[in-house]
Amino acid sequence: MKIGQPIAALLTNLKQQGLLDEMLALWQYQHAGGWSGRAGDPSGELGDAFWYGLTSKDGKAMGVFRTKLPGSDALKVAAGISEDDLFALRPGAQVSIKVDVQAPAAELESIRAGLTATLKKSGFDVGPGSGAVFTASTFTGESFQRTYRGFADQRSETVTITPYISRL
Repeated sequence: MKIGQPIAALLTNLKQQGLLDEMLALWQYQHAGGWSGRAGDPSGELGDAFWYGLTSKDGKAMGVFRTKLPGSDALKVAAGISEDDLFALRPGAQVSIKVDVQAPAAELESIRAGLTATLKKSGFDVGPGSGAVFTASTFTGESFQRTYRGFADQRSETVTITPYISRL
């Protein structure tokens, strides 16, 4: 499978191989607050519950809490989810392409042609005016500073990093 193949086609291939049931996350638990910077994240599943630790805003109180995980009823509902309910786009759907990348003009058409070929190979109908738009974009992120320290001499150096972000 080529990198850049649309996610819908990837999921369809996984479903055909019988792997989708093993990989589809039906729910995921996250929490904010944590243990105020203490080492490790004391959260996770144990039995039929998700356990997590929280610290009060003033940092004076800590507690361990649990949330009951969905059980057999949720799994029954999940078993009844069809591909039609799961995918917003499937092979055969019409898509448009928008290329908004920081590249020389000569490369833009090559990028568009590559994306068009990949989408068509995956079974999508590529053309202008579709409500579904496949977008390729690049941009620079927000600059930030990092300080690095050497192992032997313990000297430090602060650098400014500006990320270059690519999205499909």
